[in-house]
Amino acid sequence: SWLEKIKKNILDGKHTLVLVICDPYKAILYFKNMKIVLIQHATWKTERILYGYGKDIMKIENITHQVSIIVPGNLHPVEEESLKRFEI
Repeated sequence: SWLEKIKKNILDGKHTLVLVICDPYKAILYFKNMKIVLIQHATWKTERILYGYGKDIMKIENITHQVSIIVPGNLHPVEEESLKRFEI
């Protein structure tokens, strides 16, 4: 299943991009205890990027469709530093 592939990528230290085509809150629920990057409306004027635990991102209002989720694997220190400005 797709969850097994994501788990394998995490164990292998790989990042995983998830294109969400369902209710974004249902998708985030799968990752509630993991740190994720949520990108809403990528490249639009209304683009929003959030980084944090899924359970904390779920508390944010107005997460609409047009969402992608990145499940980070092993982060390079530069990646970690870059994500801090999007942390919730």
